[in-house]
Amino acid sequence: MHEGPIALIKKMPGVVPSLLAIAGLGVPEGASARIESADLGEMNPTGLRADLVATVKPSKGAPISVIVEVQRAEDPEKKPS
Repeated sequence: MHEGPIALIKKMPGVVPSLLAIAGLGVPEGASARIESADLGEMNPTGLRADLVATVKPSKGAPISVIVEVQRAEDPEKKPS
């Protein structure tokens, strides 16, 4: 089921602001979203890659980058972010 949520967001990026709102994060009404490159490059590459990256664009203000990582089970070692 790892690919299911990613496929949904790729086909319907407009769902990202709604998911952020459900998670309790303040997203301005009317915000839109688009899918970005999931490569997270750096000067000394270590092969970092996100499942999906989206940018949420509010009608006013700065864009918000969202990194989507599907977790199939709860891991008490990981902090929510």
